[in-house]
Amino acid sequence: APGYPGALYFYAVALAENDRAKEARPYFERLVETIPAEAPFRKSLIEDLNRAGLLPRTTAP
Repeated sequence: APGYPGALYFYAVALAENDRAKEARPYFERLVETIPAEAPFRKSLIEDLNRAGLLPRTTAP
């Protein structure tokens, strides 16, 4: 759904869980770009994605 970041998240998770992490990375990157800096979950999400290697490059929280 346009403007709903949950769609990006769930699609990227589905790809990653089906051994398609390389395809999931751009979706996770786009997701992080849409999350406001003040969102309480942003930092932990970025840390988790970096740890799992699911962002194309290391992203600062």
